[in-house]
Amino acid sequence: MILKLTIITGLLFLIGAFIMVLTHLFKKLTGSQIKRDWLKFGVYLAIITGLLLIGFYGRWLIASVLVVIAIGGSIELYVNLRLLKSNSVIISNMFFLLLILALGHLLLENYYDWYARYAFIVLLISVTDSYSQLFGRLLGKRKLCPRLSPAKTIEGLIGGVVSALIISCLLKFLLPDITIFRILMLGLVIAISAIAGDLIFSFIKRKIGIKDFSGILPGHGGILDRFDSLIAAAPVSYWAWFLIIR
Repeated sequence: MILKLTIITGLLFLIGAFIMVLTHLFKKLTGSQIKRDWLKFGVYLAIITGLLLIGFYGRWLIASVLVVIAIGGSIELYVNLRLLKSNSVIISNMFFLLLILALGHLLLENYYDWYARYAFIVLLISVTDSYSQLFGRLLGKRKLCPRLSPAKTIEGLIGGVVSALIISCLLKFLLPDITIFRILMLGLVIAISAIAGDLIFSFIKRKIGIKDFSGILPGHGGILDRFDSLIAAAPVSYWAWFLIIR
């Protein structure tokens, strides 16, 4: 299983790199923009690889990572709200509990098949998130939600969702007892919830009046900027799994 997962993950990043190179050629980007794209690519490769590897070595190891994400995200929100002189302590503490509740859904599964479900969800979210950006930059013309996120396009959304559906089929070896139709249904729900999570956190940023929650992750912004899709899709994917697969 881990060998197949490694091969598919590697192919996904190779294809993503190819699409990015096409974007650089067709859009005639400058050297600084290209350098920034490759930095972002490398950081994202490290993040996804890390999430998959840590999860493989234990559910409770990944639990510690999720707690770090929740703490970091809450601190980011606290720092930004403090600048607005709002009730930053109360709101950030409540937000921390919300993040723990949302991300904790990734840990709720029988032990024997936990990693298969976890890897399936993480890869689908990452594919939706990254390929929607890649196709949006390469082919995007029509804005999806210009007031919330001017960079997102309808073409990017379609590219991200279609890519997620294709990958969900390729990842069927993780879920051998589940029909392809149900896998596609699950993949569609996960993809849509990942995109919705991105838009929700874009809405929060617009309300606060910031572009990024922080600059801790080069090329990505803050922890919440990078894990917004995972935060939203984790609980949705669990209940979708419960309703569709069970």
